[in-house]
Amino acid sequence: AEGIRMAHVLGDLHYGWLEEPVREGDFAGLAHVRATRALPIAGGERISRLQLLPELAASVDHAILDVSHLGGITQWMKAAAFLDVHNLPISTHSYCVISAQLLGAVRTAAWLEHMDWWDPLFQGALVPEQGVVTLPETPGLGLSLHEDTVRRYLVD
Repeated sequence: AEGIRMAHVLGDLHYGWLEEPVREGDFAGLAHVRATRALPIAGGERISRLQLLPELAASVDHAILDVSHLGGITQWMKAAAFLDVHNLPISTHSYCVISAQLLGAVRTAAWLEHMDWWDPLFQGALVPEQGVVTLPETPGLGLSLHEDTVRRYLVD
């Protein structure tokens, strides 16, 4: 009930979506809030098994995937392929450098969540400019470690 109230309030304020308005894994609850059509419902960042994707796809308007929770790049790409069949927009949760590369490879890419927590560890961290990140042209993820930062945080 609270998720539905929140959907209506945020819908009246013209928010773009409501993310995870119910407890994790409550697909029936997501679908119930979505059925009000107060605004688009987004969810999925805690999905950890591909087997849960049919329930997710049936209960959201916008999927959010987390490469770590899904178990890596290959699993994320499998999830994205499944969601592409359902024509769902896909945004990412955390791990900006990896997630930017993944979004660059899918048709229904939407939003990249950028958190700069990891930036001090890497040379070549992505820095948004006017809300846009540019993918590196170097091989792989385009990163190398800042050795000084790593040494500073070593634990004996």
